[in-house]
Amino acid sequence: MTTEDWRGINFKDVKDGGNVHIHDNTFVFQEKAASIILDQQPPNVDTFQGREAELGQIQAWVQDASVRLIGITASGGYGKTFLVAKALTQAEGVSLPLWISFNQSYAFATFGRWLLQQFGQTVDEKLPDEALLLAVVEQLSQQRGLLVMDNLETLLNEQGQWQEPVYGAFFQRWLSHGRQCTILVTSREGFSLPDNQQGMSRWYALQGLTTDAGVALLKEKGIRGERADLERFVTLVDGHPLSLSLTAGWLLNPKKNVAPDVTYALKQDDLYRFEQIVGDHRGNPDASVGRILAASVARLTPTLKTLWHALSVYRLAFNRTAAQAMMATATLDDLWELARRSLLQEQPVEGAVETLEERWQFQFLPLVQRFAQQQAGALTEAHTQAVAYYRSVAQPEPWQQLADVTAHLEAFHHLCELGQYTQAYQEIIPCNNFLDLQGYNPVRLELYGRLVQAWQQGDWNIEQTEDVNALLGAILNQGNAYNSLAQYALAMDIYQSLLTLAHQINYQFYEGVALGNLGLVYLSQGNYGEATDYLQQLLTIAREIGDRASEGKALGNLGLAYLSQGNYGEATDYLQQQLTIAREIGDRASEGKALGNLGVAYLDQGNYEEATHYSQQQLTIAREIGDRASEGKALGNLGLAYLDQGNYEEATDYSQQWLTIAQEIRDKHSEANAWFNLGETQAKLKQPLQAIQAYENARLLYQQMGLESDVQDCDQEIGRLSTPPIDNLSTPRRGWLSRLVGWLLRVAHWLWGRMKNRG
Repeated sequence: MTTEDWRGINFKDVKDGGNVHIHDNTFVFQEKAASIILDQQPPNVDTFQGREAELGQIQAWVQDASVRLIGITASGGYGKTFLVAKALTQAEGVSLPLWISFNQSYAFATFGRWLLQQFGQTVDEKLPDEALLLAVVEQLSQQRGLLVMDNLETLLNEQGQWQEPVYGAFFQRWLSHGRQCTILVTSREGFSLPDNQQGMSRWYALQGLTTDAGVALLKEKGIRGERADLERFVTLVDGHPLSLSLTAGWLLNPKKNVAPDVTYALKQDDLYRFEQIVGDHRGNPDASVGRILAASVARLTPTLKTLWHALSVYRLAFNRTAAQAMMATATLDDLWELARRSLLQEQPVEGAVETLEERWQFQFLPLVQRFAQQQAGALTEAHTQAVAYYRSVAQPEPWQQLADVTAHLEAFHHLCELGQYTQAYQEIIPCNNFLDLQGYNPVRLELYGRLVQAWQQGDWNIEQTEDVNALLGAILNQGNAYNSLAQYALAMDIYQSLLTLAHQINYQFYEGVALGNLGLVYLSQGNYGEATDYLQQLLTIAREIGDRASEGKALGNLGLAYLSQGNYGEATDYLQQQLTIAREIGDRASEGKALGNLGVAYLDQGNYEEATHYSQQQLTIAREIGDRASEGKALGNLGLAYLDQGNYEEATDYSQQWLTIAQEIRDKHSEANAWFNLGETQAKLKQPLQAIQAYENARLLYQQMGLESDVQDCDQEIGRLSTPPIDNLSTPRRGWLSRLVGWLLRVAHWLWGRMKNRG
């Protein structure tokens, strides 16, 4: 299509008045979108000063088994973060210390999955927040640990309520059911808890440093002078640590290549000038910090001030190379100079590094970063340079973990900050399949949700064809992420919105895509009539516009619909047509899926040779293209073929491989099916207890997904295994007593499983 195709279409009118509605339950972004890469690095506390009484109190509470939650509250700059970081290093008897800083607001789903992964747990991405909450509480209770949750105020709204209520539910559940582990939080303000849970939490309102500790901090920062003068500085800011650190930075003359041990001798007018800076704001730390920051920044050289402002756009810790992306002449000495003035924080990199540059990273304290951004004003050039930097350091495929695509995620963020949403969409699309196949669909929701929200709020002007394609692609992928998470109602809302919008602007390709995906949702729910209707509409549109790829997918999904109904003739015909098209256009993924589904069709008809032949071909292709989901399903189908032929050892091996992959990629439906198949093989191998456990695992997963017919299948198999044949009891044979005991144990096990699953 050309630009002219969109003339006369006002996308704002379509959005507001065309009955197009993107479901309200999408990810809601705060004032600044959170980085998807969690901040897990506590600050360096090598030069920590004072706070012995506070540390002693925290350690006493950590050792108190009746205390499950400790809260440290204070306004910005009192050193809450450094205090709890120091406490973390001194914690005794803690087997697993954990740190997460909420400098940015993370969704509970992101936080919960990260936490479970720290315990080596595979996490099902389709697990609803309520179930994830229970899993997190249970896992934290397994060993003596200390979890620090820093800067929790970012999760609260202006009224002090949780932006995501599930966080409040998490803390209440922890206080009522948690054990062993202690959670230590910092926040500008506390949060409400039920009266009956107050006794299990302890809160400490952090005050300023003592005079002695404040003087020691100034001396450590290189300020020397009469004791009375140093004490006066401490008193003027009420011992506020950040104010004192900034005071030291203000006093130091800006120099290049400053030696680490340089000191500054107080002059007679320094105290007078500092009293003028603080002025009437004594007792108001935020206002004092702002005045001191302004005075400190004013003493920077123009070049250093420009660099500092530009660096404030970085959400993650940065090194010299990143700084040079903002200013080519930037040096490590420049960054150290800013750190000496407490305008940046040094963050040494853990582990072996080869160069001094790799040894050091830097980042902003949140309060200082906000000040820098407000003072700088427009940061368009800095965001543009950040995009170029992240693109230059982007890791090429293959990717193994989310951190491998950090550069793309950060480039996406900066493009959004620039209002370049089409380019942001194009930046993230190369990562889309990786995020989907590796089970990072909550991340996809955040990314595409941000784009859709920009359009809804009128920030994204849709003018060119590439803008239209990006918007519709973002809506589609938002729906696909919900679908992958088994949130079918939300997915259908998104697809229906996409269908309406595409129809209004006469964009047949996306009409077909929306119809096809609606068909897939109905297919996954067993509604074959609706599924077939939508897929036939997709097939018609695909053939009208000559879209061979969509035509092949429509044929393949129609084949699946007929296969699910036992109509093998129709199913095989459609799947063979899909296979032919996939090979014609070189679509290896679709080719593999067609082969796999043909294998299923032959398996259902008892033609094991053909079934194995097609499934092996699917397995080969899936491993070639890195499609883990299809690899798992191919293994599962091979396991079924061996099961039906009585080769139970081979069947168990293949099903176990499928289970492993399903758990790794967090595919709950495949995991449930793999468990069910293992139940069948264990039953054939005369291992009833193992079979019952496998069926119970499958049953629980099916129940979580609302697949009642599958739950009933599990109940039927569990009941069958728990009820022995009558003749085993009526025929007097040697060992009848042991068989009776075994039978009673199996019945008891089954009854317990039913009660447990009901609960």
